[in-house]
Amino acid sequence: MSLDGRFQLGRAKTGGRRAGMPNNATRDVREFARGLVGDTSYQRSLLRRLRSGSLPGTVESLLWHYAFGKPKETLGLQPPNSTQTADPDLSRLSNEELAALEEILGKLAPDPSSQGSS
Repeated sequence: MSLDGRFQLGRAKTGGRRAGMPNNATRDVREFARGLVGDTSYQRSLLRRLRSGSLPGTVESLLWHYAFGKPKETLGLQPPNSTQTADPDLSRLSNEELAALEEILGKLAPDPSSQGSS
């Protein structure tokens, strides 16, 4: 900061935690959750509650996420008919549908031959 209290451009960052370092609360909660999940009496209690159906699923899921991290979620787009190939059959589309598809594809991937002629 300057003497008048305004931020100065180009000033180096000072203080704070290093990039990639979890804050203390996150670290402490993770250590607690791992200790709890690894405890044999907890595991016996967990098994008992799971078998009786009295365990709230969201609590258990959250505890495991804190202990070991949330699994990676992936989203895959698949055609409604699993026998469909990667090359869709465009012969079934009307002229209007083909024109709309061409317009959408043109916005996503402009024609490379038209880029150099501006």
